[in-house]
Amino acid sequence: MQAGEIGVGDIFFELGDHSLSALSMIVSVHERYQQNVPLGTLIKYPTIKQLAKAIVSAEVECGELVPMRMSGQKLPIFLLHPSGPYYIGGWSFSGILAFEMCVQLQQYDIEVGGLFIIDSYMRRSHQSLKLELSLLLDWFAWELIGGDQGIDNSTILHSLRSQSNKQKFQSIYRLAIEKGVLPEHTKLATIQQYFEVFKNNLYAGLQYKPQKVNVNITLFRSANPMPSVLLEAHALLDSAYSDSMNGWSNYTTKQIHRHTVAADHLSIIRNPAVNYIGKLLQDNTQT
Repeated sequence: MQAGEIGVGDIFFELGDHSLSALSMIVSVHERYQQNVPLGTLIKYPTIKQLAKAIVSAEVECGELVPMRMSGQKLPIFLLHPSGPYYIGGWSFSGILAFEMCVQLQQYDIEVGGLFIIDSYMRRSHQSLKLELSLLLDWFAWELIGGDQGIDNSTILHSLRSQSNKQKFQSIYRLAIEKGVLPEHTKLATIQQYFEVFKNNLYAGLQYKPQKVNVNITLFRSANPMPSVLLEAHALLDSAYSDSMNGWSNYTTKQIHRHTVAADHLSIIRNPAVNYIGKLLQDNTQT
């Protein structure tokens, strides 16, 4: 975070921060206080004062659930609200998850009002691939620190390619701390966990066999050129990165509305791009 002096009542995401800043804060809380804070909790309690109160009162233990009552001895009841319409969206791999959520909701005749895809890509083919660990580390490095605060770190990342996998992982760990992506006291095991999530998400995407949906898709596509490391990745994965609709045209029976955003794959979820997207989402969902 680079917002200068911050008060206990300042709202985290109004300070110009983004998901990597949120990751850094979550890691800091975990390392210092041994308390897991889901991202949803940070969204629900976005100030230092609110978050501290939530941690002390153990409200964060509920994870993604929203409790109606915190006490009692009887069996719990979990309430679902499946009527819709739902507006679903996601960035990068989460865009694929949002699409599959839409598929499953429509299979149960639950209305989906709209699907919002932020710089996610479909593959042209869906053949399985076996990827070298060194390649995965290269891509992970760019995802984690490649677009740090809008700075092009491609020269630094290319220097990692001559290193062994063990050296490369140590370098990624060191660079993430030096660039301020992760706090200084972050343990190596923590970034290893993030890499496992990254790897599992990538392989889940490679194994995914999408079906068509019957819903309008709004696509937010980054306009800035891809760095060479990502061009190589998309070519190897056979993604539809060169297609004007990122390959989504084949997977809906309705229309796709494309918005080209002056950003790259990482900065598209930071200010000012994310404010532009947020305004369009509000207009499209009338919320």
